[in-house]
Amino acid sequence: MTKKKLLIVGAFPKQDQIIFGGIVRSCDLILKSSIKDAYEILPFDSSQISNPPPLFAIRALLAFKRLISFVHHIIKVKPDSALIFCSDGFSALEKGLMIYICKLFKIPSLIFPRAGNLIKQSQNSKIFFRVIKFFFTKASIFLCQGESWQDFALNKLLFSSDRVTVINNWTADSRKLEIGATKNYEQKEGALKFIFVGWVEEFKGIFELTHACKHLADLGYDFSLTIIGDGHASKNVTKFITKNKLDRFIDFRGWIDSNKLDSILLNHDIFVLPSWSEGFPNSMIEAMACGLTTIVTPVGTIPDFIEDNEHALIVPVKNEQSLAQAMIELIDNQHLRERLGRNAHSLAKREFSSSRALRELTNAIDASLTYN
Repeated sequence: MTKKKLLIVGAFPKQDQIIFGGIVRSCDLILKSSIKDAYEILPFDSSQISNPPPLFAIRALLAFKRLISFVHHIIKVKPDSALIFCSDGFSALEKGLMIYICKLFKIPSLIFPRAGNLIKQSQNSKIFFRVIKFFFTKASIFLCQGESWQDFALNKLLFSSDRVTVINNWTADSRKLEIGATKNYEQKEGALKFIFVGWVEEFKGIFELTHACKHLADLGYDFSLTIIGDGHASKNVTKFITKNKLDRFIDFRGWIDSNKLDSILLNHDIFVLPSWSEGFPNSMIEAMACGLTTIVTPVGTIPDFIEDNEHALIVPVKNEQSLAQAMIELIDNQHLRERLGRNAHSLAKREFSSSRALRELTNAIDASLTYN
């Protein structure tokens, strides 16, 4: 029996490209899942050419070229359905055009927004919202990560309920869940190890984090912070570390591949992500799956799933004092650290396992085939 063709618009960087991010990880797991047994997967790469992304003019030119290539691809391969991931801003507009193209060619499509900031952008600009609504409602199915996205699809974009499907994050893979199941929370000799994984950008709260680390160091706490990632703020972060003599506390490693990240998470205790805005961060779920105690902010769809003092410590946005206090609380309280870590692992296993979510995604793709 001939397999149906599934076109996936996401992040499929070439081997010589160093591209990281949540959509890269999500697409990689799809390619390794049982979805490839049910469908002939046709990857269409829409990732940027570099980390961090290039200037807007270059991005716009590349987006135009992708749209031309997308039309050619549609005509050539004639997919039966298209799964389209998008971020916010310009990415959402580009993917909206792709949805519209699918509609013109009578190809069912599933739109899967992954940046919580898209909802805020829609609230702040009526023009942007109207454009997004026009394009996104041409999709057959709207995929949501959490209640906030579901509410946006149903009550703002006015999708009917049968065209909205909640698919939880699926980056809690078996390897990470195994690490979390055997996590040792006993007090160890030496410093507790914090870890940040993500874009090194101001909106990720990286400066609040480094300032909090300075506060802990000034108070005489023994700890370490590993920063995994890169971005526009890297140079200023490095300058701050050097200026304040934090080199022995903070290890700035840049981006690493996911296999190496597993071994690093295995040897760390506390994950910190003090973002100003998020969708639903893969890095947080991966850390929770590995049993790490977690400190986050109440942004994006995080509050849809994460309860303060139950699964993590939730601190206010842009508040380095509260962040520092949360870090101190976890250093001083082994019982709290263990309780939150075990609860985080249980939540990741229950709600975000790869096997469960990807089965639900397969069902949604199957359902899309009934639309035209």
